[in-house]
Amino acid sequence: MIKIKTFKLTDLAKDDVKLKILRLIDEEWREEDIEYEGDLQNVISSYAYNLAYSKLKKLGKGYYVEVEITAPGYSAAEGVGEFDSVYPLLFPRPARLCRVGIIPKNNDVGKEDGISLENIKWIDFTSDEIYVYEGLIEVAGEWQSIIIETDQGTRVITPNEIVQVAIKPKIKVKKVKRKRRKKRRRKKKRSRKK
Repeated sequence: MIKIKTFKLTDLAKDDVKLKILRLIDEEWREEDIEYEGDLQNVISSYAYNLAYSKLKKLGKGYYVEVEITAPGYSAAEGVGEFDSVYPLLFPRPARLCRVGIIPKNNDVGKEDGISLENIKWIDFTSDEIYVYEGLIEVAGEWQSIIIETDQGTRVITPNEIVQVAIKPKIKVKKVKRKRRKKRRRKKKRSRKK
């Protein structure tokens, strides 16, 4: 069984949060017979990658394609995307976003495991059909951490994770013209006649 999901990178703003997220635009299921030689796991993994890559080339920039193939006793998931710039990793693989929790800075009243659970501001995204993977997240005001809760689990993001990738300096490499080494002329030996 082959499942192909196609996502488009889009911007979304809700309450105090601006996100660069993946919106599911197409989901396709199909069954194919694959003839193979050798290790089945390697065959379905490379087939999934080739299928995702060929679909992405038809779509162009700003898209992400994930292909998941399952066979009795085996499964492989491969994804490829082409974006204009590098974005921080919000979740290890595309997952449906349920809600985002914002932990404000200086959150030290009524602590449980180091943070106050009453002061977390939750923003619900369950009604939106959006996914998180690589993208940006901006929050109004100062914050200590962001909790991303998805259908596949929860991840806590610190400001350092977002800033380090988002403000990555562009390095310009200046080509230096190489100087040609000049050949020295040798002095000609003169033979003296006596």
